[in-house]
Amino acid sequence: MDDQMTRTAGGVADSARRSVEETSAKVGETADQMRDQAQRAVGDMMDQARSTARDFGEQARIMARDLTDQARTVANSAAQSLPPRAREQAIAAGDVIYRQGASAGDYLIRQINENPMTAVLVAAALGYTLAYMIHSRSS
Repeated sequence: MDDQMTRTAGGVADSARRSVEETSAKVGETADQMRDQAQRAVGDMMDQARSTARDFGEQARIMARDLTDQARTVANSAAQSLPPRAREQAIAAGDVIYRQGASAGDYLIRQINENPMTAVLVAAALGYTLAYMIHSRSS
């Protein structure tokens, strides 16, 4: 009878051990699945932040180009009424400003692409600041 009880106890212990191992394996699989889902979610968020930052950089570059084109147009029209030497200097200054604006736009795009999260945070801070300034003026 002791042998039978020992065998029964051993069988119960083996069954319990198998149940614990199966449960541990399921918990491990669930944890792995949760980790994979979290990694995918973080990756998706980073991709979205990069895309937003890239779009912001492109818009900033377009705005900088438009502003420099407008400045060049104004400088050229103003230069028409100047003496020839002053006109040449104004045109040269306009070209320098245009190149610097283009260079600044390229630099801005590189920085945004290298640091998308920082770019998003800076853009959010600027947006908040502008909204605050507009709101404080209207009050």
